[in-house]
Amino acid sequence: MRKSIIILSILFLVALSFAGWKKVFASWSYSFYDAVQTSDGNFLIIGFKYADFPILRNCLYWRHIYRETGLTIPGRVYKDPDYSEGYYVIKTKDKGYLITGEDYSTGKIIAIKLDSSFSLQWRKMHGRLGGYTAAPITCCTQEGGYFLFHFLMDFTSRFNLIKLDSLGDSIWIRDYDTLIGTPPDSYDTYPKFVVNTLDMNYILGLAIQCTWFPYVDTSYLFIKIDESGDIIWTKSSDIIYSSRCSCIPTFDSCFIHVGYTDRPGRETVVTKYDREFDTILWRKIYRHPKNASHIVQTSDSGYVIFGRIPNSDSTGTHLNDYMFLMKLDPNGDSLWCKIYDEDTCFGVRSFVLLDDGGFLMLAHLSGGGSILILTDSLGDVRVSEPLLQKPEEFSVTVSPNPFNSSCAIMICQHSRLHRDCATLKVEIFDLRGRLVSLLSSHVEGHKAPSSKRSYVWQPEQSVSSGIYIVKVSTDNRSTSKNILYLK
Repeated sequence: MRKSIIILSILFLVALSFAGWKKVFASWSYSFYDAVQTSDGNFLIIGFKYADFPILRNCLYWRHIYRETGLTIPGRVYKDPDYSEGYYVIKTKDKGYLITGEDYSTGKIIAIKLDSSFSLQWRKMHGRLGGYTAAPITCCTQEGGYFLFHFLMDFTSRFNLIKLDSLGDSIWIRDYDTLIGTPPDSYDTYPKFVVNTLDMNYILGLAIQCTWFPYVDTSYLFIKIDESGDIIWTKSSDIIYSSRCSCIPTFDSCFIHVGYTDRPGRETVVTKYDREFDTILWRKIYRHPKNASHIVQTSDSGYVIFGRIPNSDSTGTHLNDYMFLMKLDPNGDSLWCKIYDEDTCFGVRSFVLLDDGGFLMLAHLSGGGSILILTDSLGDVRVSEPLLQKPEEFSVTVSPNPFNSSCAIMICQHSRLHRDCATLKVEIFDLRGRLVSLLSSHVEGHKAPSSKRSYVWQPEQSVSSGIYIVKVSTDNRSTSKNILYLK
């Protein structure tokens, strides 16, 4: 029995060792907006693809990506309607998927339902002729249907909410105009989220754009509605944000909001509200990193925020941005921050918390196309083709693995690793990102062409069996490896 457990554990570790990668869709004919982890542990990404050259038209498009390798299955293009884009995808209660997008030719919303094997179940279009709609946020209703929450491109604060049944047919459509707290000179409304509440109602979040250019002074509204779409209350944020912000429900039935101010000296602002948005439980302001736009709550009740860091040259000219992740504890204090400065982006689009605690980041490239980065729970890309091609990359070997009393960790680099002796660290983390042990080094072979270092980890009695992450880092690089401890 123990032998079977060890064999299965080894297979699991092998699968996890391929968990990190970067996937670049460099062609300007592709653009992806959202992603979701599928029931088999892989990913579904959606967006649009230009089709039918030389007549350029973008068609709603999705693609299935294998988690372990980043390899893709040929995608599916919907050419009917002629000019469409996919914006959001969610898991449904029957383990399928709902994709929503927009059709530019008719100004309507597209809703596409896939089953768990990605086969089409139905495709419906919603909206009123003569009105141009965009950006349909969606969620599952408590009755098993769906909400489509979108704005009207008419330079007003109007927005629209459509309630669907499980087959995608409309139950009701509600139009909302200027609300309490909406600035009188508003131009546009950006739906941000719609979630279920404990009292069987719903809360909507939307950003009201007050100045069309240069996209500053955005008011944020929280609106509670009942199951018929009637407004119970409307409340506004006390801080002016950029429209790039998000809000999620927390494990304790409160809400946490992240965004950034769009004035000179931008700041990232994280605010936790009570369940009725009456009280600010805490607020944290960070001058660096800036431009946070997405947030998830992790299994340790902390949070990870995702965003971009503006990048400029010495003359102040704006260049491409960098992506970042920042880990917060349950009270919003920063624990670590990872900046992905090897890859520049034009704008961040989607952020997914994975079943094993890792993260999937999706962003647009400035020259067209998209980039996806898969990391572990510490924000590290453990296996990356560009890194493996560098001749100075160090390797980490752990033996035995799995182990039940102690293990030896060997670090080898074919360059002069011993020059960085004072800066090299070896740390052990659990899958929740908590530091378990900081190891001291034993250096050998300083005069050898290949510098090696060995460490021994003997877990304390309080350390339980499970998978742990060995992180090796210097001032300018890091790598990680998974190990299995069996008492």
